[in-house]
Parts: sequence; C-alpha cells; structure tokens
Amino acid sequence: GKYAYAYRYAFFYFPLWIIILAITVIMTTMACHVRKVEKETARYGISVEARNSLTSKVARQAFFYVIALYLTWGPGSVGRLLETINVQTSFLGLLMATFLAPLQGFFNCLIY
Repeated sequence: GKYAYAYRYAFFYFPLWIIILAITVIMTTMACHVRKVEKETARYGISVEARNSLTSKVARQAFFYVIALYLTWGPGSVGRLLETINVQTSFLGLLMATFLAPLQGFFNCLIY
C-alpha cells in the first residue's frame, strides 16, 4: 500500500535493530560482570588459569552470539536501507540476505 515502507520499518526493522542493540549491550555487560566477579573471587584461592578460562568462555560465547545476529540480519537491513535511499542493491547482497536470515537458528545451535 501507500505506507508499506513506513509499516515495514515501524513493525519489523526498528524493533529488530533495537533488539540487536539491546543484545549487544546485554552480552557486553554480562562478559564484563563475569570478569569483575572472577577478579573479586580471586582472593579465595581460585587459580588464575581457571578464572581466565571461564571469563574467556563466556566472552567468546557472547561475542559469537552477537556476531551471529549481525551476520543473519545485517545484509537484509543494509539492503533495505539502501533501497530506502534509492540505491540499487546488488544481487550478492540479496543472495546473502536470503541465504543467511533463515540460518539464525543453525548459528545459535553451533554457538551453544
């Protein structure tokens, strides 16, 4: 219809971008919190290697989860933004968006 682009942004892309931003902030905060808690518990005799191992595992998993979100929804979002400003999207961009968006569950399965 007449306002299809506005509805698409209002009900799909803006909530999607807000969720991606929120998950990025949450995962970063979580990794920093784990690092802080491990530093505080160091005085109780936990080895440095065990502490660093847990921190790196949590940080790595959070990083991969956020990258999976960027990978699956980034090409489609960029393509939609380019269409909005009347720039022709490439076939490769459309192919990536079409191929990667349904793979979010697969990437999450690999991460966890």
